Parts: sequence; structure tokens; C-alpha cells
Amino acid sequence: NKEEVLNIKNNAGGEIPYGVVYEKLPDGTMRWAEFWNLKEGSGLDFEVSDMKAGDGHFDRHLYAAMVRELEGQGLFRSESEAMVQTWWKSYFDAPGLRIFWVLPEGKVSQVLPLDVKPAPKKTVRVIVGRSEVLRPSQEREWLELANSKDNNLRTLWSNLVYQNRFGLAYQERIRQLMPKPSEQK
Repeated sequence: NKEEVLNIKNNAGGEIPYGVVYEKLPDGTMRWAEFWNLKEGSGLDFEVSDMKAGDGHFDRHLYAAMVRELEGQGLFRSESEAMVQTWWKSYFDAPGLRIFWVLPEGKVSQVLPLDVKPAPKKTVRVIVGRSEVLRPSQEREWLELANSKDNNLRTLWSNLVYQNRFGLAYQERIRQLMPKPSEQK
């Protein structure tokens, strides 16, 4: 099943030292997998079905792995724990497939310049990116809702667009998938 293979390509401008592929399923279960040292321009194929099953609402193994790896990037343990705890409810408890990845060290200053005077002996900055992944089946379902003549289905679509934190991004993606007038018969 093509929907069970996730293709990841590093276009971040440098090596991604660490990443996590994570999915919270509609039934509340979760699964995840880690990757390390993904070279610029390289790709990975993940069999989503081969990911580790989580151990409930709060997966202590995932939590520990992410805290350990953020510490490995130079953060203090308390900083690493605070980052993961901040994300837990909105990112790990929310259904969906997403990728968390540490921005290459050389890109951090380009994305978020910092000038401190007097200059400290050492500055450690870690930015973690998050990419939401939409499955083709989800896109097809939303495209049907958006194009439906049924008012109830159109209302479902409108509610998703205007009540979901990513609703406007979903709407834009569905617009991109809609057939152009010249393509319609």
C-alpha cells in the first residue's frame, strides 16, 4: 500500500542530526520511529506499518528518546524536557502523521539571527521543525467534502477549515488539488 510508505527527503540545507516520524491514529493509538544524520539531499523511505507502537496516551519511551536526543544537541535536560512537554498535548495527542526534525546547526542563525552583546562564551540553539503529513486518502476525502453538493457535507468541510488550527492550510491544499476549469468535462 503506497499510503503506508512515507518518503522523506532532506532539503533543509544541511544534515538533519535527528528526527522522529510520529502518528497518532484515530483510535487513539500511536506509533513512531527515529532517524539520525540524514544528509542534505538524501532521502528515507519509512514503512509506516513498521513503526514502533506507542504505549498509550503518554509514551514514556518516545518522551525519553526525544529528551535524550535534544540533550545530545547541546540543550540542558530541563530545556529538552520543557520543549517536549510543551508539544505533547497539541502535537502528540492530536491525531495525524507528522515529522519532527532538528534543523541543521548551520541553518539556525539564518532562520533566526541572534546578536548578543557582550558575546557569551558559548551559545547553543536548537530549532525543531514539524511537518504535518497528509495521506492521499485524507486529501481525497476532503476534496469530496469541499466539492459536495450536500449541505451537511459542505458544513463538515467548513467546520474543519475554520475550527482546526491547520484548517486554512488544508483548504489551500485542497484548492491545489481541485481540477482546473479547463480540466473539467
